[in-house]
Amino acid sequence: VLRPQGLGGLPMSRPSTLAILPLILACGGPTPDRTINGDPDADWPSLPALDEEIVEIMEADQVAGLSACIIDEGQLAWCGGYGQANPDNGMLATPSTPFLLASVSKAVTGVAIMQAVEQDALGLDDAINDHLPFEVVHPDAPNTDITTRHLMAHVSGIVDNWDALESHYVTGDSDEDLGEFLEGYLAEGGADYDAWENFHEDGVNQTTEYSNTGAALAGYLVEASTGTPFDDYCDETLFGPMDMNAGWHLADFDLDQVASPTQWVGGDWDVIDHYGFPDYPNGQLRADARSMARLLAAISQGGSVSGAEVLSPDSVNEMVAVYDEDLDEDQGLMWYRWLLDGETVVGHNGGETGVSTEILYRPSDGRGVVVLMNSEGGNRTLEKLEIAALDAL
Repeated sequence: VLRPQGLGGLPMSRPSTLAILPLILACGGPTPDRTINGDPDADWPSLPALDEEIVEIMEADQVAGLSACIIDEGQLAWCGGYGQANPDNGMLATPSTPFLLASVSKAVTGVAIMQAVEQDALGLDDAINDHLPFEVVHPDAPNTDITTRHLMAHVSGIVDNWDALESHYVTGDSDEDLGEFLEGYLAEGGADYDAWENFHEDGVNQTTEYSNTGAALAGYLVEASTGTPFDDYCDETLFGPMDMNAGWHLADFDLDQVASPTQWVGGDWDVIDHYGFPDYPNGQLRADARSMARLLAAISQGGSVSGAEVLSPDSVNEMVAVYDEDLDEDQGLMWYRWLLDGETVVGHNGGETGVSTEILYRPSDGRGVVVLMNSEGGNRTLEKLEIAALDAL
C-alpha cells in the first residue's frame, strides 16, 4: 500500500503504538458504563435503535467515549454522546466535548490552505520555495519544484521518517516552533535531515505516499505566505466565522473539558496524558463533533452553511476532486474518497494512540457523519458506526 493503513483501512496521522510515545499512562478506574448521554445543548429527534446499536458496538470494540453527528443536505440532523470522555473522573462524552482529531485535522488544514489561495496569498501551483524562509530540495529531483498542490495530494516525495519524528512527541503542547521543526527536517544540514529517509526515491509527483510531514509543511505555507501564524490564521478565517469550538493547542482549552485518549489494557482503562508535537497542522486539532459537523455540512454543500461561506464552490470542487487517477484513484487535495457500504463518500480518517476519528459525506445525497472516539476501537469500528448513523434517518 502507498498510504500507512489506519483504522478502517484509511490513512491515520501516525503509528498508533505506545512504543513511540514518551508518555505517562495513568491507571484508569472500573470499566465505564456506555451511557447514552444525548445532547444536553440541543433537542434532536429520538433515534433509540441507533442509540442501542452504538452502545453495542462500543461494548464489543472497547470504546470508552464517543460523540457523533449526522448531517443531511447541509443541515445538522442529529447529534449524540455516549460513554465517558475520561474514565478516571467519569466525565461524560457529549457533542460539545472536544476530542483530539488526529489526521482528520488534515481536512481542516486543507480548507485553510484553500482559503489562503482564495485570498491570493498562495497558489496551488506555486513552488513552495517561493514562500518558505528556508529551501526544500528533493535530493533525487533537485531540478523539480515541489508545489502546494503536490503537498496536498501527497505526491511531494516528502515521507515520514519515524526514527526522527517520534522523538518530538511530548506530554502537553510542544514548545518547538513549527517552521523551525520543518527546517530541521527538510533543509540540508538540519538536525533531523536525512536525504535517504526523509524523501521518496522516486522523486516529485511520481508516487502517492501519505505524508504527515508534507501536510504540516502545507499548513506552514499558509503561515509563510500570509505572515500570520497558522493557528491564528485558522482562528480568524475559519473557527471564528464558523463558531467552531476548535483549537490547535491544549492551551486553547480548559483541560477538564477535553476528552482524554484511552486504551483498554489488561481488562481496565489506561487514560493517556494529553500529548503534542511540533508539526501540529497534520494531526493535533481538537474540536467537538458539532463544530466538525457544521464544517462538513458546509463542504458537502459547496462551501456554505447557514449563510456562512467557508470556501467558494470552485475551491471545494478543486479540493475534493481526484488529483491524478494514474497515481491514486481516490486522493484529492487533503480530502479523499472511498467506498462505504457500496457508495462513494468523501472525507478523512484519523488515528492516534487512544484516538479514532472520521468525517465523511456522500456526494449522492449530501448526507454525512462525524464520529469522534477517545479509543482506538477495532478494525471496522468506525465503519460500523457510520453505516448505522447514515441508515438511522
